[in-house]
Amino acid sequence: MSEQQLFQERVVKVARPKYLFVFLIAILIVKSLSVTSGSDVDQLDVSNAVISFTAACPGDFDGNRSVNIADFLAFVEVFGTSSADANYNAQMDFDSNGSVDIADFLAFVEVFGTECGGDSSDTNTTGLFTQTLSHDGITREYIIYVPDFYDETLKVPLMLNFHGYGGTANQQLKSADMRPLADMENFILVYPQGTLRNGDPHWNAGLESDENKSDADDFGFVEALIDEICSKYNIDSARVYSCGYSNGAFFTYALACYHSDKIAAIGSVAGTMMVETYNNCSPSHPTAMINIHGTSDYVVRYGGGSEGLLSIDEVLDYWIGFNNTSTTPIVNRMDDSGTTIGSSAIFS
Repeated sequence: MSEQQLFQERVVKVARPKYLFVFLIAILIVKSLSVTSGSDVDQLDVSNAVISFTAACPGDFDGNRSVNIADFLAFVEVFGTSSADANYNAQMDFDSNGSVDIADFLAFVEVFGTECGGDSSDTNTTGLFTQTLSHDGITREYIIYVPDFYDETLKVPLMLNFHGYGGTANQQLKSADMRPLADMENFILVYPQGTLRNGDPHWNAGLESDENKSDADDFGFVEALIDEICSKYNIDSARVYSCGYSNGAFFTYALACYHSDKIAAIGSVAGTMMVETYNNCSPSHPTAMINIHGTSDYVVRYGGGSEGLLSIDEVLDYWIGFNNTSTTPIVNRMDDSGTTIGSSAIFS
């Protein structure tokens, strides 16, 4: 099984009739305005628009850190084009299938209205910012959130939150927004951006070997990222945490195993440990962890069965043993009208 299959994400594209209707009406209006002349209607011209793209802000084609109507108008201009057309723009082809079609529109809808924040070199400034870090000859991006109550005289925890395969930092921020929790508990929150592999953002959770199809130095990037943030903010180095979704969770487990000197505790959503990670895992300290996983997950299966991946029970058994916790969990069941819809097990 290929690494891409192992890290395949749960992408379900569902047509939303109200959005399709609005979109089709908008196309008719835009197209008609662009060919209408006369004193009463100004000609709409986006042909000279500067199209740019940042991984941490998908859909922001004009580079103003906001996905707004100007980006929509630019998208409309290339809708329906393919790679053979002169005005085709690969940056608007979200799924990289060679055409800007309805699937790309649905992807654009998901990020429309996003405010990506700006860059800030003032470490006293709170809020949401996009920053860059050069590592291994590559300029990497990350989104950082500094809570309103941050006080540079007090040490605060740091939370790293990693997107899944094919995802972006901005999408992870939107789907796993921890800003309210960061405000409540006063910690700095960071959403790093993975590099591209075959056109898809990813995290390289594997060790360097001939079998590893990625050459991204993501472990080195994360170490450099932690050092960078610690140099700018008053971070409690004993409370640096990592969590992630799917491929980001694979990577989080790898960080706990290979770089436990940097990571205090971890959280995994819809992810597991690779067999390679399990075989080479050697944390330097007991590591608190939380695993959230659906028993019906058909991509990263709860019971394992995919080549190179552990079952969730095997993952839990490893950390129970390593942390020397009780093997009898405290089980809490979640019911809905008498039907059990989920449960949690706490090993302490």
